[in-house]
Amino acid sequence: MIDDVSLAWFGLHAVTFVALTLHKRTNAWALLAAVFVVLSVGIRLSIPVDAVRDFSPYYAAFQQVQVGSIPRELFFEPYRLVLFQAILMLDGLDSHQQIALIYYLHFIVVTGFFLWLAYLTNVSPQVKVVLFLTFYPVMALVWIQAGAAYVAACFLFLVVGNRSKFGLTHYLLPLFHASLAPLVVAMKVKDLRPIGKVLAVGVMAIVGYFALESSYAQYIVGTLSYYAQTADQRTSDSFLLLYVASILTYLVLAAISIDFRKNFPILVLMGVYVGAYQINPVVGTRLFPLVLIACIAQRIDIPRRVPVTLLLALVYVPVYFVRFHQVLSGV
Repeated sequence: MIDDVSLAWFGLHAVTFVALTLHKRTNAWALLAAVFVVLSVGIRLSIPVDAVRDFSPYYAAFQQVQVGSIPRELFFEPYRLVLFQAILMLDGLDSHQQIALIYYLHFIVVTGFFLWLAYLTNVSPQVKVVLFLTFYPVMALVWIQAGAAYVAACFLFLVVGNRSKFGLTHYLLPLFHASLAPLVVAMKVKDLRPIGKVLAVGVMAIVGYFALESSYAQYIVGTLSYYAQTADQRTSDSFLLLYVASILTYLVLAAISIDFRKNFPILVLMGVYVGAYQINPVVGTRLFPLVLIACIAQRIDIPRRVPVTLLLALVYVPVYFVRFHQVLSGV
């Protein structure tokens, strides 16, 4: 399937986004943005929704909701359940067209998010580039639940401060996807005094103890067990490439930014990422965006060194192509 889509098209798409992050907001930036949108739409239309990885389980869950049954995983992802039910209210579309509409709506949200991110001047261009090149293909084309969750998390933490009266909205994020729980904990606990952090850990331990017998905990344990059992099947050169690139990126950003290497949420989330990768590369891959989202939300002061941004872009362009290969081949 990868041969049917022009690699040059993908490459131009990546270069356009990098240029957007480095170019000042002028008429030329608006032109670049238009080119980026056209290229994004072209990529989306060139790839059938049923040709991407994970389409079958998403479609199966959608069909279960269609007949009035709710798959167990959707109890823990209310966002996806609400989205499915809203789409089912539309008349005149068969089930395949309805699930395709979900993919297209999701693509619009994710692409709009990255365009907005490129427009911001208070976000490190290095982080923008790494997040885009590593996760745009899967966030825009595959992850119709996790992709939206990452977008919501980044937007809310960047726009709504912890001390704002709307900061409570941050606690709703795990309803999008359970993987956001580490981000919420790390971002909230960091503002507490040492005694507050100790108390927070104690409270979480007590809650966790009583939650062990809940269906939610059993579902998570079962999922982690499945990941552990399939770790060998899911270990590949593609995931290793992403892992090595992620570690090198962390070291580079830590070397050039004191804010980055001393930030509590980033340290915690990077530790969680490394640990999760050892359980299963897929688990780690789902958690690495949280490190980048924390950088964005914390407005980490990373020197705007164009050579560093270009170097990271050069390193991550192969990752970008690998991600498209994964999207299309199911690796």
